[in-house]
Amino acid sequence: MNQSGLKRAMRYFIRQAEIYVMTIFAGSFGMACYQRLVLGEPLKAVETLRLVPGMILCLAFVVLFATGAGAGQTGYSMLISFGCRRKYVFLGNQVMNLLVAGESLILFEMMTLIITSRNQLWLLPLAAAVFLAFSGVSQLVGTAAVMWGKKVYYIMLVVFTVVVVSIGMVVVIVWNGVLVKADFLDALHQPVYQAGVLLAATAVYGLSGIFTYRQLSSLEVRV
Repeated sequence: MNQSGLKRAMRYFIRQAEIYVMTIFAGSFGMACYQRLVLGEPLKAVETLRLVPGMILCLAFVVLFATGAGAGQTGYSMLISFGCRRKYVFLGNQVMNLLVAGESLILFEMMTLIITSRNQLWLLPLAAAVFLAFSGVSQLVGTAAVMWGKKVYYIMLVVFTVVVVSIGMVVVIVWNGVLVKADFLDALHQPVYQAGVLLAATAVYGLSGIFTYRQLSSLEVRV
């Protein structure tokens, strides 16, 4: 294995991960202020800061999905055309995804403790599962776009919109107390349930990685 080539690839992807994490952190404050302004509420420091942890998770989700979906069209081809080996590009991209997800979760917990003096450790496995699952799906979208063209993006946009709207409707219903069940809420805090969800998400991410690597090995690079 060419260690120097691997190190160069890792330096590039780690640097990209830190740029994304800093953007997420800075953007969370901007999004918190934006939400207050859109709702017509005053920009009071305490109330605005309480929104920051949630915005960190939202922006991390967007970044992970966008970078995964766009990797096949831009990132992989560009780096391979500059002489980086395919397996190094693949490994570096996985490291970048995991760093963005992990550091975003750490920032979420830190800001929650600082702002509210309460921890949300029970939420971290579930958030990690969402990150892994959608990172895996985004990798599949990016790979499928390379294989079948940009029409995949349009199909996924429709599917993604339907899923997001459906989830939003469920959240609203649950928030209003229509479907809230104590057993379900208790299950969210149970380690066994959280471990099962996290394991399933890890499987999705792993399988998408295997598929992506197999397709990447035969990727035709166009400069």
